[in-house]
Amino acid sequence: LPQVKVVASVGKPDPHAGEVPVAYVELVEGSGLTEEAILEHAKQTIGERAAVPKEIIVVDKIPLTPVGKIFKPALRWDAIRRTYSQELTSLGGLVQRVEVQVGEDKVHGTLATFHITPAEGVDPDTIREKIREILARYTVKYEVVFG
Repeated sequence: LPQVKVVASVGKPDPHAGEVPVAYVELVEGSGLTEEAILEHAKQTIGERAAVPKEIIVVDKIPLTPVGKIFKPALRWDAIRRTYSQELTSLGGLVQRVEVQVGEDKVHGTLATFHITPAEGVDPDTIREKIREILARYTVKYEVVFG
């Protein structure tokens, strides 16, 4: 597609498959291309069904290394952040605020950190247990910080 400037595919955590492909796309300025159109094109042109992205994420800029190569770790971290943020919405009234940050970890490779403000009167241990239940099927290491 000529309206696509740069595309990169990474794995996004999935509770059933472990990981599924997602594509990050940087469009040519002024392009009216939609995620749906890109996904349809991918389905028609990628031969292996398992390699077809399950989601297209249009971004302003694909992150690059100082030498101009695509910096895939940042895209993986974003995919994890999006997944965990979505899953943690099920905490509902237990929390006032949830912020998810993901980055490199020297021990585990990748670490997700959840900054949580509990709802008034909610015990942090209750929240921890609920998070354990929600994320039990995922493999990315996480830590919970209250405050």
